[in-house]
Amino acid sequence: MSYTTKDAVKMAMNGDAAKFQEAISDLLMDKVRDAVSLKKIEVASNFMTSDIEEEVEIEEETLEEGFADKHEKHYDNHDEAVYDLERKAEDAERKGDKVGASNYKSLARYHEKARDLHGKVLDHHENGRKEQAMNLSRAAHEKSKEVEAKHKEMKDQGGID
Repeated sequence: MSYTTKDAVKMAMNGDAAKFQEAISDLLMDKVRDAVSLKKIEVASNFMTSDIEEEVEIEEETLEEGFADKHEKHYDNHDEAVYDLERKAEDAERKGDKVGASNYKSLARYHEKARDLHGKVLDHHENGRKEQAMNLSRAAHEKSKEVEAKHKEMKDQGGID
């Protein structure tokens, strides 16, 4: 049974100590549950706020003057990597190193995908599609990280120099 403060006062006035203690205990538990519920709401709202702040930061990034420059630099770096890796694949093929050639070609494809994403970001940004540019920007950066990880993995395994 759930007690109110009125019930607790009545029990105290009637001299029913056991019921009074039960009512006070029940009231305190209700207060604790309410406090926990409020804390949950507060924590959830803090997470929501940080998500919103992150989105605002990303939106502001698209409006920065350097936004396009950063993506253009990434595009150029990936494009240069594709060219270098394709040359290395050709050299490996000439030397009869089929595994090395395959590894270089595979890594070149990774760089192509990252380059193309950065190119799409630039296209959206230049054509005023800021939201699309922002969304693709995140994906392009993730793809660049994947390429770096794949490059390191292949290098560590001795598949490329």
